[in-house]
Amino acid sequence: MEIRGLRNVSEQLVRGVLRTQRGQLVTRARLAEDVTALEQLGFFEEVLPPLVEPTPEGPRVVFRVREYPRILAMEFAGNTVLSGEAVRIHLALGPAF
Repeated sequence: MEIRGLRNVSEQLVRGVLRTQRGQLVTRARLAEDVTALEQLGFFEEVLPPLVEPTPEGPRVVFRVREYPRILAMEFAGNTVLSGEAVRIHLALGPAF
């Protein structure tokens, strides 16, 4: 099994939600469940249908994802009610973001 397109999301995290495992029979139903599980993680802008590639050892399932862009900084302007720190806390970013 292979996962393509990971940039910042942990491969271990992704593998932890997949039901398809090495050595198991590959079924459309299980692959559909895996696509749904990947979408529900909330880290991916796009989850493409998995590829099933033939190999001498048996089929290889390739999951393909595109992560949402990574946010490196946020700037708040125009707010006169809350402090910048209060806005970050309410957005669950924490005071250090």
